[in-house]
Amino acid sequence: MVIGKSVAEMDDLPESTRGKSQPISEILFGRPTRTFGAIASISSNTIAVEAALQFSILGEGLVALVGPTGWGKSHLLEAAAQNLTTKTGEHIEVVSAVSFIANPSRYDNSSPLILDNAEEVLVKARTKILLRLALERRVRAQRPTMLSMTMPKVTRGIRSFLPSVHEWVVAEVAEPTTDERARIIEHLAEAEGLVLSKRLVYIIAKQMHGNGRTLAGALKRLRVFGSEWIEPQAILQACGTLDPFFADCGAWDLRMKILRVTEATISRFGLCPTLDWGLYVMLKVAGLGELGIAEAAKLEPGEVYVRTTRLSREIESNPELRPLLAHFIDCVVESLANDGAL
Repeated sequence: MVIGKSVAEMDDLPESTRGKSQPISEILFGRPTRTFGAIASISSNTIAVEAALQFSILGEGLVALVGPTGWGKSHLLEAAAQNLTTKTGEHIEVVSAVSFIANPSRYDNSSPLILDNAEEVLVKARTKILLRLALERRVRAQRPTMLSMTMPKVTRGIRSFLPSVHEWVVAEVAEPTTDERARIIEHLAEAEGLVLSKRLVYIIAKQMHGNGRTLAGALKRLRVFGSEWIEPQAILQACGTLDPFFADCGAWDLRMKILRVTEATISRFGLCPTLDWGLYVMLKVAGLGELGIAEAAKLEPGEVYVRTTRLSREIESNPELRPLLAHFIDCVVESLANDGAL
């Protein structure tokens, strides 16, 4: 899902992270608007977006969208269906290919047909033949048809399956690059009412695997806890909040990343034991669990609590430590944004 500009126009959270009240059910389960006005055109989906938009405006033609799951094919189908419904006054719906094959006569008319998940009927010879025959009839009758297939990319097999393939616009909705993922995150954040720093956007784009639904889910989780994530302390807190979403990235272990920065900055923070800075940041800023922190630091869980509590008191009583702590947190965030480089 790619949210953005209109294609038609081509311990406690810091104060800064506290968002305006919003029902959690709305934050977690609110359905995004499936319109062309909510789609950003990036290089990996430009042709697909333009093809779907033209199909919805003209109400004619043959379009096949191909690409991996979670990057906007269904969104484009539903946006086209909504446009056509508005244009024609006739209810146009997105139909699963499985449902279509089960009762093709129901759709045997001149209305635009929009099929999702065509790949599900291609795995069996019988349903594949039925779909091919149904598409042949529609092509001969010049009936507008758009479909999507969840495949890594357009292949020769896909082209050979489509009847009169030269009459189709076959467009990929490819997996975006890191820079494109960053743009997607910015657009999703805007739709969620989130303000994210550039460094946090890049950390998520680079380190969080998964598809558009993963990114959308991560930002909805952030929205539960606040709306503004700009300052280094808030960025690190966001990384802790989203730690489960980074699980698919084998190189991501926030605990070890913080500990490595702690070791690398030992000469800069000599007013108290260096490890205590790392423990404090993991527990009090990133919000990670004591057991996990203890495991990473090879300490007893109780020792994590004792050492962080002691440092908390020292920070409260000694104003000189506060800018040092802020600088240390900034070092951690900079390391995360630069793939571990200090």
